[in-house]
Amino acid sequence: MHLDLTDEQQALRDAAGRFLAKASSAERVRDAEATGFDPAVWKGLVDLGVIAAGATGDASLVDLAVVAEQCGAHLAAAPFVEAAVGARVTGDSTDERLVVFAPRPAVDGVARLVRGGAAAGAVVALDGDRLLLSAITEPHLHPGDLGFTASADVPLAGAQVLERGTAAVARFEEALDEWRVLSAAALAGLARAVLELAIDYVKER
Repeated sequence: MHLDLTDEQQALRDAAGRFLAKASSAERVRDAEATGFDPAVWKGLVDLGVIAAGATGDASLVDLAVVAEQCGAHLAAAPFVEAAVGARVTGDSTDERLVVFAPRPAVDGVARLVRGGAAAGAVVALDGDRLLLSAITEPHLHPGDLGFTASADVPLAGAQVLERGTAAVARFEEALDEWRVLSAAALAGLARAVLELAIDYVKER
């Protein structure tokens, strides 16, 4: 199996890395810690075009993983993974809202601990055997954000039904697998960055 990045994917990785090195510096990350969301970082990630391309199928899961890895490496204060998966579920590249995917099925009509839910305009969530797209109007914020991820509980009352029954569950499970892949890529990027920091520190000692 050929696992090397294509020239286009390498260019995407470099572009995302250059942007995040400036927009998600240590100082900017600290400034965003209280809310867990940096609008400038989010706008820059949208401007890369990969989320919209993922929604239409023009960007592959590997393309998205390339950017997710850079988001992890730079501690980007924006829910790229959840937004990328949300866009792939809805297939809508024209929705200007930040739409995030909830990886946990809803409990009592509420999507729990949704990363980016405090900043997003809508959430894709599974409630029973219904896959829903719900506008976020009053997220229930968590005191003391979890790792500055802008997490929130999101009520799903009045949501649009995207799919019902076994097809909805299957679609959610597929999206969940993609969320796991992209989350793993982000964590791999974070681990690499931490290792590089540790090596630099040792060299200075």
